[in-house]
Amino acid sequence: MNTGTLCEIPANNGGIEMTVIFDTITSKILPGILIAIVTSFITVRLSMKQFYTQKWWERKADTYSKIIEELSYLQYYFGELFDEGIQIKKINSDVHNELWKDFNNSKQQIFKTYASGAFIISDRSTKALEDLVKKIEQESSNGDYVGDFDRWYGAVKKCIQIIRDEAKKDLKTK
Repeated sequence: MNTGTLCEIPANNGGIEMTVIFDTITSKILPGILIAIVTSFITVRLSMKQFYTQKWWERKADTYSKIIEELSYLQYYFGELFDEGIQIKKINSDVHNELWKDFNNSKQQIFKTYASGAFIISDRSTKALEDLVKKIEQESSNGDYVGDFDRWYGAVKKCIQIIRDEAKKDLKTK
């Protein structure tokens, strides 16, 4: 009597042999399962690598953008004070105070980025910021603040160009 269980099927009596079932499992089903597991593992690893690479790129892009924004403000500030110093324009005290406040904020951001951002931005960018920080901290000994603003304006302009060039290379953009 055949109840349909494998144990009751006679091995040599024309029934399905256990070796045939085992061969089917090992030759057709098991390789498919192993391929699915390996493929899933590789796909997840590659996806995670791409995710972290993209996040790092975004962090670099954000850092470069912030640096250029702060440098642009410094350039604007030095230009405004230079123009006032050579009497091209007159800045009222409220605007002057606001410019001074924003200048200090931007300067602090640049100093902070210079101190901590070296592992995110290129070495050349870090060097350009270092040179700028040194120049901004130097005042002329004869009290020529207009000359200082002019020198600082030029230093910031040069630094912006270096940072832009390095950002394009570092972020692989045109």
